[in-house]
Amino acid sequence: MLFTPTFVPLRRRDARYEVRYAGRRHFRTERDHLEMEMTVFSSPTEPIEFRLLKIKNGADHERLLQIVPPMEIVLAETPVETLGKVEAEIDDDLHTIYFRNPSNNFVKGWAFVTTSIPAEFAETSRRRFLGHESRNPYMPYMVEHGHPDAGAPAHERKVASFVGTIDLAGGAEALIVLAHGQTGSREQAAAIAKLARDPEFARSSNARRA
Repeated sequence: MLFTPTFVPLRRRDARYEVRYAGRRHFRTERDHLEMEMTVFSSPTEPIEFRLLKIKNGADHERLLQIVPPMEIVLAETPVETLGKVEAEIDDDLHTIYFRNPSNNFVKGWAFVTTSIPAEFAETSRRRFLGHESRNPYMPYMVEHGHPDAGAPAHERKVASFVGTIDLAGGAEALIVLAHGQTGSREQAAAIAKLARDPEFARSSNARRA
């Protein structure tokens, strides 16, 4: 079963969706005793935007859930301007991916995307995330198969995408953090990314916006 907290991209008609805007963006959906709520907000103190994904298993049995969050990386006014120019580095622990565009004269520095998911894969090539160009992009290869398409050529457009699995007992909840931001140096990016993916820091940042 494929499931997202937002109506797009899957556009499932058999799920119920709610959207609220009140200082934050809340996206909630429910289907087959599985509830998902994503809250999007910016940190009041650090250069971070958070996506907090709360998942509740309303069934009376455990579920093994594969989480695949993607984010396209531009670092310029338009994607075309960055083709072949964005550099990417993946941390050894697969929790964080770093990006920079040395040719961007407007903003310098390092961007990061980080997650609390114990990731099994991390990918930066948009083509390997989507799969070979002959595939329908409606269903990305990485979402369908749980790993990048190793047979697809590397693409000049960049993404930050992770694959991780969680085991959720019946009636239990899980909180997953996906965060991104940009700082002046690689060292600063690493320090802030480590802070950003901590669920307790994310919760306290959300509470401070109240």
